[in-house]
Amino acid sequence: MPIEVSNLRSNITEYAQKYKGMRERREKVLEKLCAQVRKEGIHDFSTRREPASYALIAVDGSQIMPSRHQPIFYAYIQVACVGWTRGTSSGGSLFNLRKSHLLDEEELIDAETGEPKPANWITSQRDILEIELLAEAAERAREKGYQPVLVADNSLIPYDLLMGRLKQAQKETQLKRLRAAFERMRRCGALLCGYIDRPNATVLARKYAERLQLEYKPGLFDRDLLARTLPPLHRIDLHDPGWEINKLLGQDEQVLAFYANFSEDALHPIIARIEVPAWCADQIDDLCAVLRIQVKLGRDYPFVLEAAHTEAVVTKADQRALEKLLRNELMASGINLEPSAKQMFKEESVA
Repeated sequence: MPIEVSNLRSNITEYAQKYKGMRERREKVLEKLCAQVRKEGIHDFSTRREPASYALIAVDGSQIMPSRHQPIFYAYIQVACVGWTRGTSSGGSLFNLRKSHLLDEEELIDAETGEPKPANWITSQRDILEIELLAEAAERAREKGYQPVLVADNSLIPYDLLMGRLKQAQKETQLKRLRAAFERMRRCGALLCGYIDRPNATVLARKYAERLQLEYKPGLFDRDLLARTLPPLHRIDLHDPGWEINKLLGQDEQVLAFYANFSEDALHPIIARIEVPAWCADQIDDLCAVLRIQVKLGRDYPFVLEAAHTEAVVTKADQRALEKLLRNELMASGINLEPSAKQMFKEESVA
């Protein structure tokens, strides 16, 4: 049934007026914060050349979330690496790897509460698998004599681990796996980063607001400041995001961040937040040179990450095929499977 827009017109008008007022209040604060940002150090990487020879590798992942209305309560995670060598005669894809994990009810149900684990827990499992697969690809690259340049989609730290939302045992397990993967990449001499497109971080906005004794306005992001102040093909200094998790990581493993504008057009900034482990701190201009090329090849987004996403994505057709296999296998074992009444109603409505 289509939305009755006419019935919502008064609500939409009210929303638009409220939104305009919020934007105007943010704009006043933004002007003052931008003046502060312009006083900070920036670095030009427009003439920086990429390393002469390296293996560029990116990772991404996707998942199927469980549903209590489906006859089979399961989740599925798929992660993939895509990579190729640069500056050599071989070229081509050499590091295409894929890993998957089918999670059953025992893994998905919290033993203490009896309730399904939250969706963020599954996403964190995917994040850890991505980092571990990236470490495996880095080792393959090093064995072939290349320096690995590794790009992850989004943060290097799984979200639940970063936000402290895990129970102690889960936290310790994830932290152990993360540190082990970091160590494998560090030993390979890998240049590692997490590329965050359209970032929502507010570290700088809050810091400058506090410095100027201004009230921080929700919805004002670091990218808003830098889109107005950071010239094309420039970056700001590395900074510590102030994460508690960094206190649990080794000195070389602690994750730092910076912002870069990968656009060549002053009217069309491409602001990305880049996270790197401390062992890569003195190579970030090399990293910017690589990412600059990738953003130019892609659609204002690193081409290598686009390729990794295409390799990792689980389509609806994939999901249907997987569920058919599961259903057939379980029914062959004598297990009767029926969806919930709600799910059956939905399927009949679509049909």
